[in-house]
Amino acid sequence: MPITTEGITCFKCFASQPGHEKTDLLCSQFDGSSRFQVHCPSSTLCRKRTIYSKFKTSLVTAVERDCAPQKRTVRIYSDNKWQNKEEIVTSAYKQGCFIGEDRGAPAGPPEYCFCVFLFITLL
Repeated sequence: MPITTEGITCFKCFASQPGHEKTDLLCSQFDGSSRFQVHCPSSTLCRKRTIYSKFKTSLVTAVERDCAPQKRTVRIYSDNKWQNKEEIVTSAYKQGCFIGEDRGAPAGPPEYCFCVFLFITLL
């Protein structure tokens, strides 16, 4: 699907990990308010990722919210030159939740949820 100006509105917040510049959008402060809403012009779905970390005797859960990454850039040859064409891959994800690939993390793999409605990401 070619990129249009439509898109979707999603919540966006970062886990409180070092290296994130946007410290005003920490998921630990997420309250579902409009300051966490972003327009996602290159997405048809919102994404919520739940990450589990184990520290000695406790299990820590971190949640990140964002636009689903669906933009793909392909090279096409047109008018005797190569050009970049951006498109949205609508089949990249299905609505719903699934457990990610187990890469041996002590607390287990992350969980990913994809939805089309902003308010479902409050869950």
